[in-house]
Amino acid sequence: MSYNEQLRCDYLTTNHEGAQAWRMTPEWELYTTVVTTMSVEDKFYESGEERVRRIADLVRKVEPEFVAQLAVYTREEMHLRSVPLLLLVELDCCHQGDTLVSKAVGRTIQRADEITELLMCYLWRTGKPDLSGLSNQLRKGLAEAFNKFDEYQFAKYNRKNRKVTLRDALALVHPKPKDDRQADIFRKIMSDTLETPVTWETELSAVGQRHFDSEEEKEEAKREVWQKLVQGRRLGYMATLRNLRNMLGLGMDEETMQMVCDYIANPEAVRKSKQLPFRFLSAFLELNNREEEAKSRLRLQSLQAKMFRIGCRIEAVRDKVEKMRQGDFYKTVRVVKRFHVKNVNSIVNLANVPMELASRLHKMHNSYRTRKWKHVDHPSMKDMEFLQRQEETLKNLQQHEEMLAKECEKMIPLVEEEEKQIQEDYENLQWNLDSIIGDNVLQSLETAVCHAAENIPGFDENTRVLLASDTSGSMLQPVSKNSSVMRYHIGLLLSMMMQHRCKNAVAGIFGDEWLDIEMPSDSILQNTLDLIWLEGQVGYSTNGYKVIEWLIQEHREMDKVMLFTDCQLWNSDVWANDAHLAGYWERYKREVAPHARLYIFDLAGYGQSPISMKRDDVFCIAGWSDKVFDILAAVERGKSAIDEIRRIVV
Repeated sequence: MSYNEQLRCDYLTTNHEGAQAWRMTPEWELYTTVVTTMSVEDKFYESGEERVRRIADLVRKVEPEFVAQLAVYTREEMHLRSVPLLLLVELDCCHQGDTLVSKAVGRTIQRADEITELLMCYLWRTGKPDLSGLSNQLRKGLAEAFNKFDEYQFAKYNRKNRKVTLRDALALVHPKPKDDRQADIFRKIMSDTLETPVTWETELSAVGQRHFDSEEEKEEAKREVWQKLVQGRRLGYMATLRNLRNMLGLGMDEETMQMVCDYIANPEAVRKSKQLPFRFLSAFLELNNREEEAKSRLRLQSLQAKMFRIGCRIEAVRDKVEKMRQGDFYKTVRVVKRFHVKNVNSIVNLANVPMELASRLHKMHNSYRTRKWKHVDHPSMKDMEFLQRQEETLKNLQQHEEMLAKECEKMIPLVEEEEKQIQEDYENLQWNLDSIIGDNVLQSLETAVCHAAENIPGFDENTRVLLASDTSGSMLQPVSKNSSVMRYHIGLLLSMMMQHRCKNAVAGIFGDEWLDIEMPSDSILQNTLDLIWLEGQVGYSTNGYKVIEWLIQEHREMDKVMLFTDCQLWNSDVWANDAHLAGYWERYKREVAPHARLYIFDLAGYGQSPISMKRDDVFCIAGWSDKVFDILAAVERGKSAIDEIRRIVV
């Protein structure tokens, strides 16, 4: 046994598909997991509970200061709200003795409702019946956060139907008011006399509670409210994005709709809104009648993807069973390789040397054990038990496939009926997308998302880039329970943002095969929508090596190769079991592009990498925000995502 070999393979593992992968360090795994978690819901390969447990374990494996820095980074840069609070609670459970937790809490909380959310997360993770055991550091951090907000912000998020209310939190942490005005606000929270804020929700709710003689009168009243909100600039950026279809449906006047378009496309408004790029895509899909369609098809697509993967496993297991029934079994055999030595620096296989010459040369051999198919005339009891287990596995897989097929068959008419109703509703919009107003709204969304792509670093007109998006079944997973935007969509969107910035780019999608697609560089959202329509055309596997194989076959030299994936790469080709991204990348570097760099954009955070991250030509970037481009800039400066996070001063 070689201890060197044990050390070399220590970081090798398998991913959720059973394919070879590389372990990440605890810091990298925590980073990739956290920035790809919007909520504690089930993922394709991992339940929400498993992910939370993994995050909790990782928090205890890394330095406390890094956890605090990551919580701040996730909230301030990636604009996520739930997972930073989870990090703070887990940090508080395992770290005491200084002010790190209180400083991190005070900086991370940026919305009034996050005060109560943090306390509810604490109850959930600790399992305690009440908050009496809350640590002093959490209390100090929350007390500091209380002085960040005014009466309007407290009133807006003063939800009384929660397990923990603002009044409970105030009574618990006893914050010292920064001035008399803040002291008055605290008294109003305790006496439950905060002035009800006038928001777009309350104004529309008031209209809904009024009596109207006809539906037309009600629609007119709603139209007037929306127009007043827009003209008075009382509608926030996210609320505007989410209600674009409502505004078009009500038929607001052209002047007001133009104000909406100008607001959406305003670069300063885009910057201040801190919207994730997929929010613009979600609005674009909704206007193009894809939002509800995606929701109705999501379950069906997920079932079809599972059927495909089970079909691949059935094919592989059936092949094994057929071989064993014919007497071939997977056996451990000893392989001997014989060599001759011409000099100390040259070893040549004896098979390539004439027999008369080989007999006169100094000979040596090397032997090792491996597993190969071998014909057995009289199978042992162990062999027959293994065959029986494989037959049982095949039977179970076939039954599961039949069950999924029946479920898909039941869903198809339901999906068709839903889509028919959606189309009817869409045609009833008073402003359709063929009108000038509708076209202006779409263009304003394009302009807004282009602002985020303007400063992507590391590209110029001569930079050669390949952008490959994973379209496998596991990528057909929504980013959250209430969203129709899937990880697949985010990968396409980020790749199209980069193509918009780069003049010399090749874009495409991969599944069973790789498909390169020529796309115009003057639009982002429309390109993304066009690629979404191609879903399923390359299959639902994750044969990432096909991308590099195409580059080798075409002899295409690239400066940067970027894969947008969930990192669960596996090979569905039973005739090319040894094909792997790592091997093809090594070959591509050797034969075609010795200076190329590989960028893995991790969109799921399962904790494995399809290629070793110890290489100096492989880089990992995770997340769904346009802030991933800042990490890309750090990579160009010789830094990494971890380096950027460690720069944060808590």
